Amino acid sequence: YMKKISSKHLINKGSALSNEMKSNVLVADLVRVMRNVSLKCSKEERMQHIQHFVNRMQFSGYTQHDRVNTYKRAKGIFDKMVQRDQEGECPLYRGKFWQREERQSRKEEKKHTWYQKRDDETVVFVDATPHGQLAKECRQALKESQIKIKVIEKAGKSLKRCLCRSDPFRFLSCDNEKCHLCKIGSNVNCKSRELVYEMKCQGCQNEKGMYIGETARSIGERVNEHITGYENKSKNSVFHRHVVDEHQGIPQEIEIKVLASCRNDAMLRQVTEAVCIKELKPMINMKEEWGNTNNIRERRNKYFDSKNSKTKERIDHRMSNVDGTQPTEETQRSETNSLS
Repeated sequence: YMKKISSKHLINKGSALSNEMKSNVLVADLVRVMRNVSLKCSKEERMQHIQHFVNRMQFSGYTQHDRVNTYKRAKGIFDKMVQRDQEGECPLYRGKFWQREERQSRKEEKKHTWYQKRDDETVVFVDATPHGQLAKECRQALKESQIKIKVIEKAGKSLKRCLCRSDPFRFLSCDNEKCHLCKIGSNVNCKSRELVYEMKCQGCQNEKGMYIGETARSIGERVNEHITGYENKSKNSVFHRHVVDEHQGIPQEIEIKVLASCRNDAMLRQVTEAVCIKELKPMINMKEEWGNTNNIRERRNKYFDSKNSKTKERIDHRMSNVDGTQPTEETQRSETNSLS
């Protein structure tokens, strides 16, 4: 049943949803139309409702090929439902309490096993591309490699997300006088979290003055740490070291911008940071970021660090031989383990 004033549109052909998702929604809607027409009705009446749905698909921009494929899939699903009803396996119009516990149990199980219908071991989500090109290439590569992974294409950006602004005040500066990010005059919202960001020295015109990082906290908190260390001339501040090495200690302005936002996904945030470091090649980054290089990092023994020189002297004194020779490295390591 439809009201006369109801919209004749279905999901538009040019929607940001993936083609597979649009196809599944349309098939489910057409199955609902077939199911809501009683089996006691004439075939002509059933076809009249089906034709009306097909006309709505045409009105929404779908080609004849799309309409035929949707009808064939929906017809096959509906025929199976009728067959199961006739065999007594599952009624076509079941009641609310029919096998309620079993259906609830299957529903909970599907939350964790929905991608295993074709013996797939796990699932990966890829970004939306025109005509699902990226998803097709990933499926082809996995098929050739004989890796059982299901590829799902995520929905693209909708017009609502592009045109509407959920937070119209996000570019206004905050009231915190200690917020260095707002003092700089950046357009970045200091309260944004889980970001990959770039900080750049204004005195440099290349990647020499670039630093790329990631944070799960707010960008304002992380920038405050950077700027405070820079102003206090901390030895651990990457920007202080850069200014001393490249600008003879003359203070420089810093520009800050967000490269990516990775909400509720720490792994994606770290991988995005590593990819940005590999592509942009910033020179200020001190440590070797996650997944960025194949170079083996030197393992440091905390007992022989410069900060623990007293511990080292005490071990050397205990392990020194009578003739004044210094202990070997293996002897030092065994003694260190016993002390720890």
